[in-house]
This record gives sequence, C-alpha cells and structure tokens, in this order.
Amino acid sequence: MNERTKPAMLKVIHLWLKFLAWELECMLQCKQEESFKSQDCIPWDESKHPRKPNGEFGEGSTLKNSGDDSTIRVELANCGEAIIHKEQLTMYALNPDKAPDKAKAFELALGYTLDNVDDLLENVRANISKYEPIPKEDKGYGERYQVVLDLIGPNGKQAPVLTAWIKDKKSKKIRLTSIYVKRRKKERRR
Repeated sequence: MNERTKPAMLKVIHLWLKFLAWELECMLQCKQEESFKSQDCIPWDESKHPRKPNGEFGEGSTLKNSGDDSTIRVELANCGEAIIHKEQLTMYALNPDKAPDKAKAFELALGYTLDNVDDLLENVRANISKYEPIPKEDKGYGERYQVVLDLIGPNGKQAPVLTAWIKDKKSKKIRLTSIYVKRRKKERRR
C-alpha cells in the first residue's frame, strides 16, 4: 500500500469493521430473541427494542415508527416467519456513504432513500409472501433462500429487488441478509 492509496484503504477497512460490528449486533439480537424465555440472554435494550405488552419481541407484521427501533416480521411463502432488521437498510443498502451503488440504484430505480426507508420495508412486507423463495446452497451457517420481488416504488417505477435470507442453523430463525435492486438483463444486440 503506497501513501496515495493508504487513506482510501483505511476508509474501506473502517467501513468493513462497522459493517461487521452491525452483523454481530444482529446475531446477538437474534440470540436474545431466541433465549428470552429462558431468561439467560444478554440484557435487552428496551430503549431501542421495546417489547409488546405480552412480553414478546417485535410488532407482528407492522412497522414501528419510533426512531431507530427496527425489527419487523414477514411471512416467507412455505418457509415461515422471517425477521428484517431496519439497520440492514439504514446502515447499508440505502446508505450512500456505506453502499453508494446500492443506494443510488434504489433511489433511481424506485425512489427509495434513507428518508423513506419505512415505506420500502412496508412494500417488502406487503409483497414478500407473493413470491416463492428459491433455495440456495447451505454454506454451513444455515439454509439460504433468495426471493426476487417486483416492487413499485414511490416514484411509480417498477424494478426487481433481490432479497437474500438465511435460516440460522442454531436459532432456526430466518432473517434478511441482503437486499438490492437487481439489474435487468440487457437485450442482446444483433
């Protein structure tokens, strides 16, 4: 690494470490949800993730609109309940500082930005059960699935959005691992 490329590499390393920290937080949150009934979980942060009156986590399949609390539940066809953490979008997919290509694609193709992330989550929640998950190779961490949705964004345009999911081998919970606007196949020129 030379002096010219050093700042760029440090920025990439910094962003990667922040993303890994976010992934770890998501894994811990899934672990906390899994072990809540046994009371042996890591202390739950009520200010960020309040419980329902009956003590369960989340709000069913409705979105919570208060600040950064962010877990919604969706139903994957033939797979069961799955979890989407809002941070997957705000910290990565729609964040122009962390994933400029993904964020730009969402904005241009569908009109989604950090300002209307809840609308994108609601669109995914409302449409995900209409599509059949495609099983993907298990790489040792759990069953993986892919669902491509045709979404219509707030700008009135329609685009395919790929969502990737994993059913964790230990917790047996399904969660979103990636989301992005899929490129359309270009027509071949003759």
